Amino acid sequence: MHAVFFGLKRAYQSTLRIAHPVLAEVELTPARFDLLYALRKRHRLLQRALQRILGVSRATVSRMLGSLEALGLVQRTRDECDRRCKRVDLTVRGREVIGAACRLVRRTCWAHRELEGALATGTRAERWLQVHAFGAAGALDELLKTLLSGLHDTGSLEYRWRDPSWWPRRDARPADAPSGAP
Repeated sequence: MHAVFFGLKRAYQSTLRIAHPVLAEVELTPARFDLLYALRKRHRLLQRALQRILGVSRATVSRMLGSLEALGLVQRTRDECDRRCKRVDLTVRGREVIGAACRLVRRTCWAHRELEGALATGTRAERWLQVHAFGAAGALDELLKTLLSGLHDTGSLEYRWRDPSWWPRRDARPADAPSGAP
């Protein structure tokens, strides 16, 4: 295995290790959060479209949806136009759970704190670290998009990490952060 691939794999495993206990508070896993988040943004998705958005196999989506149906978080129905296809939507309980999970992520700022801690280097003042980490996170985001495109990855779930409402602390937003971004 190439060292970069190994590093990406280890970084991914670390994000799961960090995210599991946080999302466990709302009885979700990171994978379930992603799926519910995708449905929150787009209503009545075809199961096939959900597979493309998440960048996983048909069997994986089917298995995940089965467990989420059993928990009462999603419902699948036959498509009216093509009976071979299934449409997926959140239930009322599913909307409540993903809403609570999104509020938890925003309120605790755990993802931002972890990114700041991982990407900020040196021992300068905290404001410098926040600006540095924000720039590094943006550069990493762009690099990952380029890498995934080059590797022909089909996943397309986008989180609004640059949205000001997702910035950890409103008063901690760096003064020289790019306009329109946190």
